[in-house]
Formats: sequence, C-alpha cells, structure tokens
Amino acid sequence: MGLSKEETLDLLKEKIDQHGDLPVFSASVNHICSVSSDPEADVMSLSQEVLKDANLSIKLLRLANSPYYARGTS
Repeated sequence: MGLSKEETLDLLKEKIDQHGDLPVFSASVNHICSVSSDPEADVMSLSQEVLKDANLSIKLLRLANSPYYARGTS
C-alpha cells in the first residue's frame, strides 16, 4: 500500500530541509542574462524571466528581506 498525500508531502518537506535549497537551473540563468543584456528589454521582461524559476524567486526574496537590505525600515 502506498503513502497518503500528507505522508508524501511530509516526506518531501523533510528531504528538502535536509538538503537545503533546490538549485537554480542554468537555463533560467541564461535567459535572465540574455534579457538583462538586451538594451530593448524592459524591467517587466526581466521580472517575468525571474518568476519562471521558483527557486531563484525564493532566493531573491530571501536576499531582499535580509537585514542588509531592510536596514532602513525599522
């Protein structure tokens, strides 16, 4: 008999916690680099490329919310 959905999710969460963040895929980085080097590209194009990679979005949000960048808000 297989695992229930809850058991599967718990197992996946545990494995992610053990191994840390998931990697950012090089294809995503290549797309972001090409968009950022294009003089005709706008900020929306760049943000759409970043949002396509959930792991990169999480890392950028974590960095943006870090004490280093949030020091003027308190």
